[in-house]
Amino acid sequence: MVGLRIDPGDWEPYVTADHVVQKTIDRAMDTNPETRGQVILLHDSGGDRQATIDALPRIIHELRARGFQFVPVSTLGGWSRDQVMPLLPPSQSVYTRTDALAFLFLSTGGWLLQWAFIIGIVLGLGRLGVIWRVLCAMVCAQTTAKRKHSANSTTVCFDHRACL
Repeated sequence: MVGLRIDPGDWEPYVTADHVVQKTIDRAMDTNPETRGQVILLHDSGGDRQATIDALPRIIHELRARGFQFVPVSTLGGWSRDQVMPLLPPSQSVYTRTDALAFLFLSTGGWLLQWAFIIGIVLGLGRLGVIWRVLCAMVCAQTTAKRKHSANSTTVCFDHRACL
């Protein structure tokens, strides 16, 4: 049965090579055909993959020592390489180029949209900062004006000659 996989969780943060090796060997040696895996799923992107790199030679050595063979998935399915990866007829190369261009434009558009949002957020936060500073300056100016007005009124009221 092809399709069951061994996922040692090499994508998890802070995973060790020992953990990846042990989990892979345990799943490969599982005697239950419902849970035993034949295809090892390892990841090569998305973060630090040093544990995967360190575990791979050990996994290969351990499984070969236990009688496992490493073959392409096509061999597990009983297919030839040409059946799995047929050559593209020249008449269909237009479609692949169109796909490539479409994905290039979509990818570039997504990237531009992401940066437009980031710039918009930064500008919005900058505007909020300017508004905050203006508000603080206005409150400070009003407070200062009230203090001066209060001080002048008090002086005028206590100056008997000014009150007459």
